[in-house]
Amino acid sequence: MSYLNHGMEAQLKAATMTSRNDQPPPSGIAQLKDYLLFKKYIMPSVLQLFFWAGIGGTLYGTWWLYAHDNWAWVMSLIFGTLTTRLIFESLLIRYQTYILLKEIHEKLDQQS
Repeated sequence: MSYLNHGMEAQLKAATMTSRNDQPPPSGIAQLKDYLLFKKYIMPSVLQLFFWAGIGGTLYGTWWLYAHDNWAWVMSLIFGTLTTRLIFESLLIRYQTYILLKEIHEKLDQQS
């Protein structure tokens, strides 16, 4: 590992060392303002809701296949739930990346 990569890792670690809960929670008006100015996103919560709806649909489809004596219910149970998880995880990781990069940027600004 090069010295440059080690230095970047040290900066990243120092920037993320403090807990995320070191600030008081924002008030209702401040939260609304964050949503209206797109500083906070609604989509991660909606995606989580859709994920659980997708899992429910997959389980219902699996039960339907099982009830109608179709051999594919096992594949539906395994691959349906796995595919649902992978699809929504790939969508959610975009928002998580943005949130973590924003926190790192704020921490680095505080250090400078």
